[in-house]
Formats: sequence, C-alpha cells, structure tokens
Amino acid sequence: AGFFLAMLASYGGGCAAHRVVDRRCEPRAKSRAVALAVTALFAASDAFGGISKRRGALWLAAGFGLLNSISVEVLLTITWMLTIHLQKMTNYATDAVGLAGADAKAAAAFGPVLRRSVVVVSCFFGGCLAGHAFCDAALAAKGFATGLGAWYALMVLAHDRGTLGLDALGTSLLLNQNANPGLRDD
Repeated sequence: AGFFLAMLASYGGGCAAHRVVDRRCEPRAKSRAVALAVTALFAASDAFGGISKRRGALWLAAGFGLLNSISVEVLLTITWMLTIHLQKMTNYATDAVGLAGADAKAAAAFGPVLRRSVVVVSCFFGGCLAGHAFCDAALAAKGFATGLGAWYALMVLAHDRGTLGLDALGTSLLLNQNANPGLRDD
C-alpha cells in the first residue's frame, strides 16, 4: 500500500510542479523548464533501476504527472481519456453520413476540436502498435526512460504556444485558441 500511495504522491508532485512553473516562470522559460524537468525525471527512472523497478517507477509517475498537466493546461487536450475523443469522432461520423438527420449532416464540420481528437486517438493507437513491437526489447534496455523523456521534452518544446517558434503542428492540430475556453486562465 505504501508504494501505491507513493506513486500517487509522486504523480501529484509532477502536477504541482507544472502549476508552480506555470504561475512563476516567464512565458519563454515555461516550456524549457518543463522539458528539462521531464527529461531529468525520466533519466532518474533509468538511474534508479528503470521502469521495472519500483524506485524507477516513482520518478516516471512524477514525469507523467507533469506531462498530463501540461496536456490539459497548455495543449488544452485530455490525452488520457480516449472516450471523450472517440465520442466526438463518432458524433461527427453519425452526423456526416446523415444518420442524425439532414440538418446535422449539413452542419457537420471537421473543425479544430475534431482534428485534435483524431490526433490524440491516432497517436494512442500508434503508440500501442509501437509498444507492442518494441516492448520486450525497449523496456529491458538501459536508458529507455531517458530516451522517452527526451522525446517528451521535444514535444513540449514543439508545442509551446509559439514562444520558441516551433508551434506549427500545435497551432494547426492541437492548440485551437477558441476550444475549451473554460480551461484557459490567461
């Protein structure tokens, strides 16, 4: 029970770290700080035994808490609840083929919110396929979590609301400035 409580505390610590960085850092420093922290947390997992050891898993929990916070707060996308995204895609398909009526068919639009859902679901399934193909070899490989953390850091830097000028994909697919206005507090 102690380990699982520690996992929850570690995840919460990652969420809290994002909140601190979001509130205290200058806009241009936020994504850099998060990218560095994610890389460091994932590298610490490797240093403390890797993914298969409990000590390594605690560092990953903090890293994923940080990543999930930035997904919701900055990218305005819930990446860990596919049911919402699947519902949006199903509603669109139902409307687009006319099952919900002629008015719904005429109003069906493949807009930014739906694009975001397609990207999230596609990335999930792509990750499942890659994970299946490389799971045994990658999880046992020393340095796997460090590489994964570096990859996440690059994604954070690429979707930093344009402060580094690398936000083309984020603007077109993930960062609809008008979507989810209730999640924005700036």
